[in-house]
Amino acid sequence: AKIRGTQQPPAGPVPQPEGALQQPKERSKDEAADQPPAPEPPEPPGAAAARQPPKPLKAPESAEERFRQGVAGQMRRWLAVLDAMQQELQTPKQRTAEQTEQLLEDLRLSLQGLSETLFYISLLQAEVRVETITLVPIDLEPDEALDIARQQRLDWINARAALVDQWRQIQLAANALRSNVDVVLSGQLGTEGNDPWRFRSTTGRLRAGVQLDAPLTRLAERNLYREALIQYQRSRRSYYALEDRISQGLRLTLRSIRQSQLDFELRRMGVHVACRQVDFTRERLKRPLRPGQAFEVGTSNPTLARDLVQAYSGLLNAQDAILNAYLDYEADRLNLDLDLGAMRLDSRGMWLDPGPVRSQKAKLSLPRYEEKPPPEEIPPPEPTVEPPELPLP
Repeated sequence: AKIRGTQQPPAGPVPQPEGALQQPKERSKDEAADQPPAPEPPEPPGAAAARQPPKPLKAPESAEERFRQGVAGQMRRWLAVLDAMQQELQTPKQRTAEQTEQLLEDLRLSLQGLSETLFYISLLQAEVRVETITLVPIDLEPDEALDIARQQRLDWINARAALVDQWRQIQLAANALRSNVDVVLSGQLGTEGNDPWRFRSTTGRLRAGVQLDAPLTRLAERNLYREALIQYQRSRRSYYALEDRISQGLRLTLRSIRQSQLDFELRRMGVHVACRQVDFTRERLKRPLRPGQAFEVGTSNPTLARDLVQAYSGLLNAQDAILNAYLDYEADRLNLDLDLGAMRLDSRGMWLDPGPVRSQKAKLSLPRYEEKPPPEEIPPPEPTVEPPELPLP
């Protein structure tokens, strides 16, 4: 694969410097017939390897494999060229000053091309790595999140049970204020004279009556009933406050998750922009001088070095920013799992990642805690139902 903006190593035979491998001059036909053909000059090591076609590679399975194969092919070709030039320089041979200078110039250009290739590969690697980062999708509405928390959060379940218990206390206090009606029947049978065995109906008495115990005089029980009503209203307000806090926390967490998703994509684009800024600044280094302008350090472009340092610093800051955005998103996911009451830990105390949370599958993918009513007892009414009003004296 071609890397944009780089010098490509030559394909096929390795280019030799002019005059490095001189072929013999043309001879006449008679000389050619009399003398044996001159042997061809030996090829420098590595030239044959550079001419050989690359071995067929297996079909890459992913974009990362394709990128690695392309980089490996580029590096093999450049190394073959550099090895050939190095062997040529180390070979003892009579060369003129111009030939040696030309060979060194070719080597310098090859090293410069290799440096440019490595630079663009590093930029491409930074962009590819940014594109491979994915966020665990979370698509959950606040109402659905509140329903899940109502079923999962143990503190919410305990608060609801405490409210129901307080409502039952009202019934117990109301039972003590009920009126009592008693039917009373009494009698007495006496004797005549001093004979203890002489009973007569005329000397007997029979009394019958009704006794009513009204709550008018039950001051202590009436105070307990009023206290139970007050405690129930207080518990109900606390329960509603807990529900509001949970709902507000879930909405803030979901809003933070959506904001983190947008911020992460913006940071991803920021890394691409920083890579292009570095590329643009590097291209300014290769810009030719104007006619008649001499190159002097610090005078040709006094701000170029500063711009290059700022471009690299911007790339580093952009990479740090996208890493921080990713960590913030993971922290929001952990907070959402905690707010939903679905957080689970393993034996080592580590968080078990629930994975993607979808709007339709959220309730099915999480375990549910079901409240079981006591045996042989009618389930209590909803906490929002007002207690029965009893007549107060």
